[in-house]
Amino acid sequence: MSRGTQNRSPSAVSWTLLGVLNKVHITLSDNSKQQLLDSFATHSEENLIQTISSGIDGKLNGDNLDLRVNTNDVRMNNKAKDYHFFASDWVADRVSAKLEDLNDRSPVGDSNQLSYMNFIPTPAENIQFKNYLKVLLGRKIVYHMPDFKWMDKVIPDHIPHNLQQEMSTASQIFMLPVLLKNEACYSDCLHILDSYVEDINRIYAKAGRGGELDKLQVPVGGDQLTRVRLEGAKALRKGAHTAVERFDQLNPFIIELFHTLQDFLEKLCKKFLKLNKATDKATLAHLKMVIQRSNVNGKVKVRFKAHEQFVDCVGTAYLLSLVMELFGMQNLHDSPIHDSIPDNVKMLHLERRGDIFNTVMDLVLRKTFIPPLQQDTEENGQPRSLVVQVCAGNMNPCQIESPVNENQITIKISIGEELYHLKASTDQVRNGCTFNLSDKQIPVTVKEVKPPSDELHNYTINFLNWFFASCTLQDAISEGNIYLTNITLKYMMPLFYSHSSLSKYMTECIDYVLKTETLLTPKMALKVRAASFINPTGRPGHNKAADIEKENQVKMLKDLIRGLGANKTENAIVKISKVAPVIHSISDNLCAMTLTQNFHTTHKARPCDQDVQQILDILKNNNPWQNTPGRNLKAFKGISKSPYSFNQQNFEMCVMNTVDRLKRGVPTTDDRESDDDDE
Repeated sequence: MSRGTQNRSPSAVSWTLLGVLNKVHITLSDNSKQQLLDSFATHSEENLIQTISSGIDGKLNGDNLDLRVNTNDVRMNNKAKDYHFFASDWVADRVSAKLEDLNDRSPVGDSNQLSYMNFIPTPAENIQFKNYLKVLLGRKIVYHMPDFKWMDKVIPDHIPHNLQQEMSTASQIFMLPVLLKNEACYSDCLHILDSYVEDINRIYAKAGRGGELDKLQVPVGGDQLTRVRLEGAKALRKGAHTAVERFDQLNPFIIELFHTLQDFLEKLCKKFLKLNKATDKATLAHLKMVIQRSNVNGKVKVRFKAHEQFVDCVGTAYLLSLVMELFGMQNLHDSPIHDSIPDNVKMLHLERRGDIFNTVMDLVLRKTFIPPLQQDTEENGQPRSLVVQVCAGNMNPCQIESPVNENQITIKISIGEELYHLKASTDQVRNGCTFNLSDKQIPVTVKEVKPPSDELHNYTINFLNWFFASCTLQDAISEGNIYLTNITLKYMMPLFYSHSSLSKYMTECIDYVLKTETLLTPKMALKVRAASFINPTGRPGHNKAADIEKENQVKMLKDLIRGLGANKTENAIVKISKVAPVIHSISDNLCAMTLTQNFHTTHKARPCDQDVQQILDILKNNNPWQNTPGRNLKAFKGISKSPYSFNQQNFEMCVMNTVDRLKRGVPTTDDRESDDDDE
């Protein structure tokens, strides 16, 4: 080292070395790095423009990006800061070919002819839902019970639907620059929408499609808070003079499905997982202790995967215990014994095996499945007779058993020398009703007398009906099945209502079905429903909900923003968000070319076979399928078999009030429900 170099400070030596490395192109200078990032940003926008110029439209997705920057040297004017930004992306349509011939002028349905029946499954949808359930539950049975392996050939790997080919193609996802706005503030929401409209007009003009802007409509998706806030912000501009100021190009605002599933799982855990009452045998809290799931704490939004796996594990064990009960099996490896399963079933043709499969699964569903707003399983159906308590005036009450005929009962009572015939529906009798005998001026009260129930049996069937809805929505998302999605949301509405009549996600389910089945045109409805799913890999059954992909993008952006180091500026944050897709692509390609392992922070899920077996051992001694009248649960007193044991008239009124409000475009204010906000 020369004497001059020895007299220099270490920082000066470092800069000298950096300058030499820059000259030989081993490192980049500051200016070169900035130019490279600018070219990356330009490349990202050019890719988006090229896609739009090919005639493909898309959908915008947005979510909040919250970042906390801690400071080491804390002072009065230098403290840790919380930043609230807004991240967005644009996803190209995968069903463009299907959209060409669809009507884009008139809506799908008549909004003036709506009733609550539009928001619960039709008989045809009930049959379709049960057929989906047969496949999903059959997969679990085949996986855990070797002697049911003959069903494997009649169970499809992917449930077929009309858009299966389109949903198996890779999605084109284009991340947009981060907006330095906080969606919790309406003024910032207006800035977000202004930015969306400005970007749409600029990019479509560059793509040579400026002539389509007058009729263009781009859907906007997000979680519950994002949808409500952005739709409310748009409502503030309804009186503006121009279409651009009214945000007419942004329509509709639609809920995404991951947050719906997450909230549904949270409501399920609130209803069935009582952590302070683990002494009730074979309930979720007790089984959690048995299989030592310490990461299941009821906080679903913090530990979603842990709760999802636990619910799936318990639901599977309940299902397998029922199969063992129905087919005389002592363990999972026993051979089933039943008249419907011939000994040579493995040798039969697929068509005959399919018939036997349907018979087996019908036996299972008749024991467990309860269609929306019904009070019992299909096996029991409507009761043949009811025992009612009759009290006339001040007379002593008496019990009468009356036959049921077409949901009606006739009660014969005699007062003095006169005989009266009182008719009432089974629903009236269950809730209690009063008749006034006009000639006697005597009120007669009639109410059903319920025999002692088996609360563990009721608990299990009630839980399984929630579990069925969760399973079908998960499969609908992974397959990109738009038809199963809407049917499942109709099943979820009364379940959300059973938790709270003010449930905000019941409102979101109604909003999704209302828009996609009534208010939107057929072309826009299909576009919105298909855009609820994203397939990053282009493989069958690998779709995701659009909002979970957005959450992954937010996580990646946070890592890049933190990598900027201390004293990062807002301009630097916006620039790094512009180039994030290119940096991510370069990183993935480098790993692929150098055969370098791409490490992830998540761990591979372990199979739950051992946990299922432990739960089955518990269920042998506490068999929920042997109806034992008088078996009580401390934490679930009076629990009913049906998850729909609420006042159905109030439910119908609640649904229609919500529909009327959504049709008028009144922003939702569901802060009344005691739930945490979306993260």
